[in-house]
Amino acid sequence: INLIDLLQKLSQPLWAALEPRITQPVGPPVRDAQMTRILVGPEGGLSEAEAQLLRQHESVKVLALGPNTL
Repeated sequence: INLIDLLQKLSQPLWAALEPRITQPVGPPVRDAQMTRILVGPEGGLSEAEAQLLRQHESVKVLALGPNTL
């Protein structure tokens, strides 16, 4: 599934690992969720256009997994 199709079908919050420089929590922990979705981009990372699409979507919550890129 491509990113645009994913966002069009999104009905529940999606956490997206977009910000490697964030060192503080970006939101409250997820509680009472039956399913939590986390999007981690492809090898080499997301393009800036893809990251911008995610940041603009109302159901996407941004998080950081740390400064290292695998």
